[in-house]
Amino acid sequence: MIINYDDLNQPSTDNKEELTMDKVNLGLAKFLQFVVIVFFTFILAFYFGSLLLIPLAILIGVVDILTAIGFNGIFATIVALPAVGWVCYSIYNIPNLFQALLDTGIKMYELGKEQNKAFENISSAMQPAPKEEEAAATSSEASTDDSSDTPTIRPA
Repeated sequence: MIINYDDLNQPSTDNKEELTMDKVNLGLAKFLQFVVIVFFTFILAFYFGSLLLIPLAILIGVVDILTAIGFNGIFATIVALPAVGWVCYSIYNIPNLFQALLDTGIKMYELGKEQNKAFENISSAMQPAPKEEEAAATSSEASTDDSSDTPTIRPA
């Protein structure tokens, strides 16, 4: 009986299919992680962007009202700017409202960060274990790294 040792090192077709499916599953997990990152980035940009654009919308509304009454556009803008500033200052002075709006955005950020970590844990669990040869090579490289300035004590 002749044993071909090259065939023993090659994975069987079932193992190749499993490796392919593992790569597909890992790719799908990474893709879903990317979708979650994009979703939370969009939501946070929309949330804080809307908080910044609400005073602008009020300004445009007041200018339009003053222009409809018959005032000049420049005069209407000069009058509307302090009015919008007063409205923003009044909202800022409402107890805990500004902090509640800010805390909501921060909690959305933290939720997105936690979801990203959850997907990272899933994808790291799905990654194949390194081969023994690669693990030995990386551990020997780490032990022979003399690029750091800190002295190391090596056993004799």
